[in-house]
Amino acid sequence: MQQLNLFDRIFPPSVRERRFRTAVSGLLGGFILTIASAFSTAAQSPLMAGVLFSVGLLMCMALDAPLITTSVGKERWDKRGFWKMANIALSNIAGIVLASILLLGMAPVVLDTTATAQTFFNTIPSTKWLHDMVLAHEARLQGFSTLLTGPATLGLHGSGVWALFIRSILCGFMMCVAVNIRKNASADDMTTIVVASLVPVMVFVACGFAHVLATLIAVTIPALAHLFEAAAPLAQRWDNALAFITQTRSLPILGIMLVGNIAGAKFLALALDSNLLFVTLRHKYTQFRRALSRVTHKTNKETTANEAEKV
Repeated sequence: MQQLNLFDRIFPPSVRERRFRTAVSGLLGGFILTIASAFSTAAQSPLMAGVLFSVGLLMCMALDAPLITTSVGKERWDKRGFWKMANIALSNIAGIVLASILLLGMAPVVLDTTATAQTFFNTIPSTKWLHDMVLAHEARLQGFSTLLTGPATLGLHGSGVWALFIRSILCGFMMCVAVNIRKNASADDMTTIVVASLVPVMVFVACGFAHVLATLIAVTIPALAHLFEAAAPLAQRWDNALAFITQTRSLPILGIMLVGNIAGAKFLALALDSNLLFVTLRHKYTQFRRALSRVTHKTNKETTANEAEKV
């Protein structure tokens, strides 16, 4: 019998193959979503931006390219599920970075507002939209940063951590709605598939809900644009990119959105499977009763022993 080395024992060939397929499809999902997000910035209205962005989700569904925001609602939260979700998340990030590099590599990036820079982009129509795309993503991220640092209020014009968190929950909910409609539709029912990807995504884009991957794209593209800026030395580029990430509070914003998207997706998943929710709650309640019974029994036993010693 052939002896397996330590690496093969920890990661058997079948596991490596499965995780490699997941990684490649997750990278494809992040890549497609970045391209869709880039072109949605050219839209003149939030509704049209939602249509363009939903095309990316439709392509991800058609190619079975998973996104972390659509996977958390259907994956089991055990060891294998966590490994798979971590794999998908890292692959999505790699796809976003790769697509952003390729988009920004189409032309030298010039971020200043001098006449030369404007003339450069205006004389090359195929790359002028790059400048507008970077500015649009910067504006989107600045909007979330302003929302996060505003006074903690709820309502139509609410701001603060809770307002951002609620928008993230609603976005995760709508994304999970789209995935579940697609999952329950037959393969040849194209009308349901298109509606499943268009309507929920248009709703969350038009309403300004917070999608963690779309916001990560809004962080990655401007940060890389600062890093690739043609008219600055390398050290200044790094400083500008890090300053952009710090000043816009990108990391706290992404953390809040990730937790909110997961909460919204899991809420819908549990609501759709009410039997699973009931069984889970009953199991947790039984565990609590048993633990409480053990503690009570141990306390009574110690009390009896103490009384016996006193006698």
